[in-house]
Amino acid sequence: MKEIDILIKNGTILTMNKETEIIENGFLAIKNGKIIDIGKLSQQTNDIQAKKIINGENYLIMPGFINTHTHSAMSYFRGIADDLPLKKWLTEYIWPIEKKYVSPKFVKNASELAIAEMIYSGITSFVDMYFFEDETAKVCNQIGIRCFLGEGMMNFPTPSFNTTDDNLKFIEEMHDEYIDNDLINFNPAPHAIYTCSKENILKAKRQSDKIGSILHIHLSETEEEVQESIKKYGMRPVEYLHKIGVLDENLLIAHCNWINEKEAELLAKYKVNIAINPESNMKLATGIPPIKNFLDYNINVSLGTDGAASNNNLDMLGEMDTVAKLAKAFYKDSAFLNAKEVVKFATINGAKSVNKQDEFGSLEKGKLADVILISLDDVKNIPLYNYYSHLVYVITRESVRTVIIDGKIIMENKEFKTIDIDKVKQNAYSFAKNIKNDLSVHRVREY
Repeated sequence: MKEIDILIKNGTILTMNKETEIIENGFLAIKNGKIIDIGKLSQQTNDIQAKKIINGENYLIMPGFINTHTHSAMSYFRGIADDLPLKKWLTEYIWPIEKKYVSPKFVKNASELAIAEMIYSGITSFVDMYFFEDETAKVCNQIGIRCFLGEGMMNFPTPSFNTTDDNLKFIEEMHDEYIDNDLINFNPAPHAIYTCSKENILKAKRQSDKIGSILHIHLSETEEEVQESIKKYGMRPVEYLHKIGVLDENLLIAHCNWINEKEAELLAKYKVNIAINPESNMKLATGIPPIKNFLDYNINVSLGTDGAASNNNLDMLGEMDTVAKLAKAFYKDSAFLNAKEVVKFATINGAKSVNKQDEFGSLEKGKLADVILISLDDVKNIPLYNYYSHLVYVITRESVRTVIIDGKIIMENKEFKTIDIDKVKQNAYSFAKNIKNDLSVHRVREY
């Protein structure tokens, strides 16, 4: 008798493998953090003894969502400065408040809130860019979520470090500390070409090459950013990164709302990965990504929520619904960007964006067991004819019931197993009360 950790059976399995195979009345076996078998329940052998059996009847069993661009600790700034243009939002509200409040304790507590929300929403991996990421790493390790952590780098001092050299030294130290931990990954994260010099971006690129990590940067988020690049460098942002030698398959660029066809061709040539953030960019009115160009050039496109300060949630199902409808309206083509393609954005394409498509992002034998179960029996989810369209246009995060990461149950029937959610909420309430009472913070948005 073969002993395993978890057996999920009787459900519908959306594998997201290369054949986008759907297994009705299937089973999935997990042992030591990995999927050791998957298939039709009728084909399951009887020599399996599971420590835990999950009945998947009336559930959709699928890979967890991968949020490829966020700023997790900004969850504490949710709603603090809404209905503002990006530059004003950053320079007059967010950056001054961050200067006053961001600390290791702040990042720890705010990251706990963000990660709880992400797990609640079915997110099993996320790509982060913020400060004091060693605190976020501790939280991720304790809770059990997969992460790719970039310590935000700028030309000027950040809450974490006074110099970029100290920043990069920290990234290498953290990489070495967690090198044997499948959940925790560190990478350089220069903020943008308008906040980081050529020299600093190249330092980050060299370190990315040295430790074998991704390089994560914001790019072409606003039209103003593009115009400034042309004025300063005589070329557009993608052309600038190409000229200085940064474009490659390890580069993950966030936003990309103002990429032209020539730039898309360059991104395709160097196999650069893109993380679009439609809800945040709609809210900040920074632009709409030219998704058709990206897909025409076979660029890998994934999906991010951005931070809760500009979205204002960390909900991948909501993001999927938004991007599908936005693209149809933008291109005036109701057939463009079908639901299956959007689900790829949120799963296997996300894994490709961090060069981990052979490890997770789909449900296949030998891959890491990052699995979510979504109820199909909720009244709002009935009737059902197509799993992909239901995921994109019908199902909301309330229907995500169980989350398994690295073969461990992190949430079961909406009950957190590794998070003291009452404490997390109380910490958030306390921070909000303090910031409202602090008269020195005069830049809380008022109407």
